[in-house]
Amino acid sequence: MAHNVVVLKAGPDVDKFIAAGAASRATDFIAPAMNDTVIARTPLAGPGETVQVVFTAPAKPGRYPFVCTFAGHFQMGMKGTLIVK
Repeated sequence: MAHNVVVLKAGPDVDKFIAAGAASRATDFIAPAMNDTVIARTPLAGPGETVQVVFTAPAKPGRYPFVCTFAGHFQMGMKGTLIVK
């Protein structure tokens, strides 16, 4: 089982983002057509692996969703919100 973290721009339909990527295993379950909604992402990490991403938080205050795109993980609650003040 693998996990990742994908930070999205404010405003996209997260359910639509997840559904669009469901068949995109080669791109870590992120549909290439949805790349413009991604702020930052890690690659998928398997058991015992460590990954990281360094990025600059958006300058605009707002709520930016983050999700795990591995199949079924978002639906199981692997999601959150980055709050920029």
